[in-house]
Amino acid sequence: MLQNVRLINYRSLKDTTIPLAPITLLTGTNGIGKTSVLEGLYFLLSPQVPDASVFSRYMPVININISGTNGTSNMLLPVPTKGYDYLSFWKECPTNGATECQVEGSLGTLKLSWEMKLSDFSKLDDNLKKIATSYGLQGGVGIPYAMWEWICSGRVRDCKNDEITDIDHSTRAVQQLAMEPRFSPRIMEVSTMLSPTACRYVDMSSFRHVPDKLPYQTEKLLIRALAIINPNVVGVRLDGNPLRLRVIFNDESENSLGTLGVGAETWTSMLLILAELASSNTSLSPIMFLADEIGAGIHYRKLGEMWDFLSKFLEKHPQIQMVLTTHSCDCIKAFCKTFEHVKPGNAQIVQLHKAKEKDGIGTTTYSHETFSNILIDNWEVRG
Repeated sequence: MLQNVRLINYRSLKDTTIPLAPITLLTGTNGIGKTSVLEGLYFLLSPQVPDASVFSRYMPVININISGTNGTSNMLLPVPTKGYDYLSFWKECPTNGATECQVEGSLGTLKLSWEMKLSDFSKLDDNLKKIATSYGLQGGVGIPYAMWEWICSGRVRDCKNDEITDIDHSTRAVQQLAMEPRFSPRIMEVSTMLSPTACRYVDMSSFRHVPDKLPYQTEKLLIRALAIINPNVVGVRLDGNPLRLRVIFNDESENSLGTLGVGAETWTSMLLILAELASSNTSLSPIMFLADEIGAGIHYRKLGEMWDFLSKFLEKHPQIQMVLTTHSCDCIKAFCKTFEHVKPGNAQIVQLHKAKEKDGIGTTTYSHETFSNILIDNWEVRG
C-alpha cells in the first residue's frame, strides 16, 4: 500500500506531504485542497490514463441565448458540451502560474513520481514531435501542450525465486490542449504500467455507475448495502435499455433505484466500483480507491451503518486502500465511532489547514487514539 503522498506545486499545495493508512479521511475547510490530493493520487497511480475527464467539474458549459416572445425577456440557458476543457484544467494544475507540478509517493520499497509540464510544440523533444505529428497534431510556437512523465524506481522481491530485483522504469505522455476533444488525444510514448496499483476515482456528489451485468455476489452485496438506506429492500436487478438498476421490496413491488434518493444512487455506484475492483483483482495486488465527498446525500443517521459496512468490506479485501474526503461533522463523527477501536495504523483522519508559512498548506493527523475525543467535541477537525 501507499505509505504517503507528497504534492509539489500542485494547485494550492506548494509542498505538502500526507501520510496514508489503509483508510484515510481527509477533512478541512472548503478550498483547502482535499480534492486536489485525490486528483494528484489519481494521476500518480494512472500512468496509462493521463485523462482529466473523470473530474466532472471541468466539463465546459456554454450559454445559449434564447430570445423572448410576447414581450418576455431573453434567457441564458446553460448547456453542457460534449467536449472537455483540458486547456483550463492543465493550466490550473501548477501553483500560482508555475509551468510544472509533481506528485510523489512511496509504495513499499518502490518510489513513484508523476510530473506535469506545460509547454508548446517547439519545446517537445524530437521523438515526441514525431509522435505528435504522426497523430496529425499541430506544430509551431504557441501551440499549448501538456507533458507527463511517470517514474518508478526501487527494489522489489520476486516471490517465485525469492530474489531482489532493481526497478527503474519510466513512461511519458503528451497532449495538445484545446477545447475540442478531437484535438486533444492522448499520446503514449511508452505504454508500460509502472506500478501494480489499480486506481479509481469517484465524485460522490455527482457520480452514477451502472454495470453491464450484475454477478450474484455483487447482487448480495448491494442488497445488504441498500438495506441500510431502506430495510424493506430484498433484491436488485438490471433492466431496460439503457440498463438501469431496479430495487425489489419485501412486498414484491419494485421501483427504480432513484426512488430511494440521491444517497442510495451514489452509495450503490461506489459499491459497484469496489465490487468490480475486488473481483477482477485476484492477485491481491494493491488497489487505491479515491472518493470525493463520501456520504454525500446519505442521511446523517445512516452514516454510522455506512462506515460499519465499509469497515467489514475492507477486512475482507485488505488489498484495497481508501482515501476519502468530507467536510461533514456528522460523517467525521460516524467515522470515529466505527474506527476508534481498530488495529493501530489502519484508520486515520488527516486535516488540511493553512500553515504558518505564507500560503502553505499543513496537515494534522488524528489516529484512532484521538477518535474518542473527537466524539465528545473536544477536537474540531474541520479547521
